[in-house]
Amino acid sequence: MKTERNALLDGWRGLSVLSVVALHLFFYRWPRGFESLGGLAAEGQWARLFYQASLRPLQEAGALGVPVFFLISGYIITTLLLREETRRGEVSIAAFYVRRSFRIVPALAIFLLAVLLLDGLQVLESDPLSHAASAVFACNIWQCDWWHAHLWSLAVEEQFYLAWPVLFLVFARRRMELAVAFVVAFFLLSFAFEVYRSFLHISLGVLFAIDREDGHRLKLPAAAAWVCGVILISGSFVPGTAMLSGGLAAAKPFLLAGLFFASFESRVMRALLAFPPVVAIGRASYGLYLWQQLFTAPPGKQLMFSGDWQLLLLPLIVFLLYRCVELPLIGVGRKISDRLQSVPRKAMATE
Repeated sequence: MKTERNALLDGWRGLSVLSVVALHLFFYRWPRGFESLGGLAAEGQWARLFYQASLRPLQEAGALGVPVFFLISGYIITTLLLREETRRGEVSIAAFYVRRSFRIVPALAIFLLAVLLLDGLQVLESDPLSHAASAVFACNIWQCDWWHAHLWSLAVEEQFYLAWPVLFLVFARRRMELAVAFVVAFFLLSFAFEVYRSFLHISLGVLFAIDREDGHRLKLPAAAAWVCGVILISGSFVPGTAMLSGGLAAAKPFLLAGLFFASFESRVMRALLAFPPVVAIGRASYGLYLWQQLFTAPPGKQLMFSGDWQLLLLPLIVFLLYRCVELPLIGVGRKISDRLQSVPRKAMATE
């Protein structure tokens, strides 16, 4: 079951990063405006009608790609902390930060160095302040330029990683209550500040993780996945009245959580998510998310990567970095983490 669940999570990562790449390609690199579906049908332009009808759910799926990563982060990090506590009787915060650092920082550093190099070669023009904001995980606070803009989501996750393990220990006996409080607070705050919707997605992942390790009371039927999925996608075709669009936007985090967690109960969705190519993409999704920004830039920014054939370089770069950088350094981080966990607490206090 652990192997299957890992495959399902990687499947979700794969689908999510592919939807983000598709969104950037079709709405930035090859920008196309929306046309009236009724008008195209009346004119009998069926090919354009099919294309335009496909753009709407594609845009919706792309917009949901990053929130899925937030759900996964909240869920998997909390699950790992709970299992470490069960296995060892305690949680090592130092070991946690070591694992996260070796997982996140090396690949990010190489990407940022590549942007600096391309800027120095006058292949692209980047903003020094955006580069600095990216390096300290602040692009969700500072408005970063195109080359760094996608790193806002990484900033959200890093801020979560910084705070949640400590709160996990401090509120050891009130974790469920704390997770519920986070969900309510971020839901209310998101009406005034959009940035808090990201933390709402993470909090929903935390909530389900705690529940699954504590009796599985929030188990959703398989049908809930299909219902939530249909509502989310069909919402892209609904006329955008203020009341309807506002209500759907407020409900999206909960609908997405319903789709995500109920998919574990659906045999059909498990089979789709475990499709090997999608799982493989999911395993390398971090690098793909980092580097796709260079290849999906709008026409005015397509300096070096202007030819469509150059998109073939993207999977090659991602594969090489995954095999030569990410996997080896993740292994190093785990070894250091294991050593920290093997040192008794009293011994660490006297060092």
